[in-house]
Amino acid sequence: MMYMYINPNDEIDVQRKLGNMAVTLRDVARAVGVSPIAVSKVLHDKGGNVRVSIAKAEIIRRVAAEMNYTPNNLARSLRGGKTKTIGLMFDQFGPVGKGSRYMGLLLDGITKAAFEHGYSLTICPHLSHSAAGYIGDGRFDGVVYAKSNVDEDAVQAAQRSKVKIVHIHVPPSLANLKGGDYVCCDNVQAMTLALQHLKDLGHTRVALINERENLNTLETAYRAEQFSVIANDLGFDPAHTKVDSVSLDGSEAEAWLKKNRLVTAVILRTESLATQIYAAADRLGICIPGDLSVIGFDSTEYCNSLTPKLTAIAQPIEEMAEEAVQMLIEVIEEKAESGRMRIHPVQMDLRESTAPPRKG
Repeated sequence: MMYMYINPNDEIDVQRKLGNMAVTLRDVARAVGVSPIAVSKVLHDKGGNVRVSIAKAEIIRRVAAEMNYTPNNLARSLRGGKTKTIGLMFDQFGPVGKGSRYMGLLLDGITKAAFEHGYSLTICPHLSHSAAGYIGDGRFDGVVYAKSNVDEDAVQAAQRSKVKIVHIHVPPSLANLKGGDYVCCDNVQAMTLALQHLKDLGHTRVALINERENLNTLETAYRAEQFSVIANDLGFDPAHTKVDSVSLDGSEAEAWLKKNRLVTAVILRTESLATQIYAAADRLGICIPGDLSVIGFDSTEYCNSLTPKLTAIAQPIEEMAEEAVQMLIEVIEEKAESGRMRIHPVQMDLRESTAPPRKG
């Protein structure tokens, strides 16, 4: 029986020529007959005071191209202590391709800012009980946390984690997660615009409807609080205003409308809820806006697809997301310190779903 000895280095060369292994900077250096530092100087402009002649530099570039050398950016970033990756934490992500355009605009803003600065984006489902290890184990340079909630485990996880975090949709009075930055719309202005509009139309019996699935988010709780405070300031009878919730899947919308026949106007936490309210109202013979005025929140193009078109509070979703990522990158790259709060103004987009209440 014959045995053939194969030099391990020869085997590596064969595998790399077959495309089964990545060609390294050291491989290029060995092929040219120079030091790895010289190759790094030519291909990556790193190598301190090393000088390489024009002729030798040209040979290095040619050989690197012939060997299909590609820089290992992950390894390089890890050596520098950075992954150039941002995580997006969203407790209830989706949908993107149908319904409200909120999620699409959020992603547009985040990816625009991230990609412009050379960062990748990874979408993650939630902050779990082991989130401190999950988001702080080195895979992310920073995290955009949307829809922050009041769950104590999530709050503690965010505080324990060493990773940089920017929170979207956390009102100023609730921005108590140490070490983070915050971006939010002006919810006081939002509730004021909506309630003032309904008062000007003559409504006296109004309600704020939340999705039950979002009741634990900080912004939902804050909007509910401001709804009650501002309604009282505007002179609404507290006995005729209410904050309630229904399931986002629409299974409770019809029952809610039956139970609250005296309510003549509703403000919805999101525009997505309008689909369920519209459908339930149609089944019950309730006319919008003749019998019930409806105001949504976000005011994306989705509002124009409904019949009647939905009046809504417009928050600058894409701009907020873009600014959040820019703030995060500034902290990651040590160009700014965390602890900042950005409040974005909103506006009312009047469409067809609000009108004066029927008389009698």
